Amino acid sequence: MAEEDPVIPSEIPRNPDDTLILVEINLNNYAGSALSEPALRGISRLFQSLRSTGCGLIVRFLYDWCGTNMITEPKNADIILGHIAQLGYVIKENADIIFLLQGLFIGNWGEMHGSRFIRSDYLKRLYAALSKATENRVHTAVRTPALWHTVTGMSFVTDMELNDSFPGLFNDGMLGNDSEFGTFSDNPSKREQELALQTKLCQLIPYGGEVVGTAPQSDASRAMTAFEKTGVSYLNRMYDENTLAKWKNTSVKDKGIWNGMNYFEYAEAHLGYRFVIRGVKLRYSALSACMTAKIQIENIGFAPIYHNTAAELVFVRENSETVFPMSGDVNRLSRAMGTRCLTAKLTSLKERLGSGTYEIFFRLKSLKYNVTIPTANQGNSESGCLIGRYTG
Repeated sequence: MAEEDPVIPSEIPRNPDDTLILVEINLNNYAGSALSEPALRGISRLFQSLRSTGCGLIVRFLYDWCGTNMITEPKNADIILGHIAQLGYVIKENADIIFLLQGLFIGNWGEMHGSRFIRSDYLKRLYAALSKATENRVHTAVRTPALWHTVTGMSFVTDMELNDSFPGLFNDGMLGNDSEFGTFSDNPSKREQELALQTKLCQLIPYGGEVVGTAPQSDASRAMTAFEKTGVSYLNRMYDENTLAKWKNTSVKDKGIWNGMNYFEYAEAHLGYRFVIRGVKLRYSALSACMTAKIQIENIGFAPIYHNTAAELVFVRENSETVFPMSGDVNRLSRAMGTRCLTAKLTSLKERLGSGTYEIFFRLKSLKYNVTIPTANQGNSESGCLIGRYTG
């Protein structure tokens, strides 16, 4: 809650296996005025505290936590526009840890419904203000494809028109019924167009939200197929517990490693990206002291990776690393694309490494969060995945 003297927790509670945290900042205390300097400092301090978790942040600014937004939100759109302008600096200052910014500050629970500012002219002003304030340094998302068309002014899109400065979508009615509680149109042909838009957007901007209820659409195997089609990167692990219980109580039945495990575990492992090394070729010429490397990698997760990632060969000896960059990358690599070949040609290895035996690791390194991204193969460490040895 934004306030004059906010209490910022020294430790942020979270599931230790999670790499994303949802942060909701309620501005209701300032529904009739600009944010005060103490309130802005408190929000800035909150972000500093959140940095200690090492997680990416899904951030939502709102005026309501109870479904009574028409009572709690500002009566004048200029107040909201002013708050957006004031918070632009804080957002830009923390762009390196913000995974996604959800919504345009309005609506019940910040979900862009139940607001007096849902008209197209207001929505366009709010979106333009947010884009200006943040300078498009973070990914943003709106609640439905209909709202997306309104704020962008685009009725039809092609791959050439889209880029990651556009907003994406978030969905807090996922799998609840055919329209996902108003997320998509009830008209089947229009719904297909909206799903096609989502398929394009998920190649550029993260998509996720909350699953709802126990309708047939949320049955485990159907849900996983939907997540793969729509490119789901994240889900709220606390909501809806009824849906999640269905997955926990349903076993996977296939010939692979997941056979007998439950679908909740399967979903956890496949949300976002899941990289698997499919092939390794290392060839060394003693005559030229040159090594060539080819790594075949596949993303079998539901979605691509959305931030820059470096592919590296790491030679390790006595806890010391020597790093060689590889050509090619895994950015935007999706499940449908199959494998991608990453290559490297390492020359003058004797001079660069010296004598001794080295373990060779393949490493994917997140340049946004400065962490090693483990593959789904065995043999992972902070240095990457062990793929061979070299003796010089």
